[in-house]
Amino acid sequence: VKRHGHSRVPRGHLEDGYPLGSWVDTQRRLRTELSAERLSRLSLLPGWTWKTPDPWEEGFAHLEKFVEREGHSRVPRGHLEDGYPLESWVHNQRRLKAKLSLDQISRFATLQNWSWNLTKDDWEEGFGYLAQYIRREAHALVPTRHLEDGFPLGRWVVAQRSALRRQQSPVNVERKARLNNLPDWVWDAR
Repeated sequence: VKRHGHSRVPRGHLEDGYPLGSWVDTQRRLRTELSAERLSRLSLLPGWTWKTPDPWEEGFAHLEKFVEREGHSRVPRGHLEDGYPLESWVHNQRRLKAKLSLDQISRFATLQNWSWNLTKDDWEEGFGYLAQYIRREAHALVPTRHLEDGFPLGRWVVAQRSALRRQQSPVNVERKARLNNLPDWVWDAR
């Protein structure tokens, strides 16, 4: 509470190795069995509630905090927000989008740079950097280790050449066509 300013402890949170999240859940469950003194002490904690937090609301609140601080909604792999497994929660929201309510889906739309499909966004980002590189250099022979504004464009180009050359999925057919339409694009860098 002193560190975070509230007592909404995530379920799986460990405090110096102690399962504080589980302990808080147990106090809520045992409310009717607690002494008046313990009830009072817990009730006086900032943000204390006897109601078990809605897991979705808890995850979304952590995501909002992350977005406010970082200025984007691309949660890094394995990221914990105040001990809460935020990246895992966000991954599950994307995977289970069809099961979310319209209200939940619309709330994601309010977040800065929210995307339901990071794979597509990553490809579009790479394609944009490749087009920028070709305009500047007048060729598409990007060195393997080349970074374009910090983006690993060389590795991205190598991945496109090896992955899209063989596969015929509708997505890949469209991507191949877009790459073929770039001036100076070649499939074989040799």
